[in-house]
Amino acid sequence: CGKCGNKCPTGANGMPACFDGVCGFACTGDYQDCDKVASNGCEANLKTDPNNCGGCGKTCTDGGSCVNGACECAGVSAEAKLIPLDMYIMFDKSGSMQGANWNSATAALKQFIQSPQSAGMGVGLDFFPASSACSVMQYSTPTVPIGVLPGNAMALINAINATTPSGNTPTTP
Repeated sequence: CGKCGNKCPTGANGMPACFDGVCGFACTGDYQDCDKVASNGCEANLKTDPNNCGGCGKTCTDGGSCVNGACECAGVSAEAKLIPLDMYIMFDKSGSMQGANWNSATAALKQFIQSPQSAGMGVGLDFFPASSACSVMQYSTPTVPIGVLPGNAMALINAINATTPSGNTPTTP
């Protein structure tokens, strides 16, 4: 390279190369010579190096790691933990719910109540309208108080089965 008999040395993760009479090396695969130090060759793997992630000098911050040339958003993972949930359901039993509307809505609610995924949730239930004379006090005590599923499931299902649609849809209180 540059003169007869001048053979270019190899560098780590690179092939010997001659550019305009000057020895160097061409990096192979996902490697790059980011520090421009010939003695250590192509030292940076752009797919895994958090200081050269996807390109020389692109640093993953906050302890993130480099995966396939992209910084992960966090260097630490944690398992999600469920927190207790209480759900108070106000169920429309007005006359507009008669027939298919009532059958579909009650079937869906029963399915939710009995689902294994609902276990551990606190669920209570009341219906509206309570009567033709609508007052806040009529809704202060639920038909089924909040209780943890699946233990509260039978009380909820019995209340649904004992209720039929009637009355107008209240808009107050």
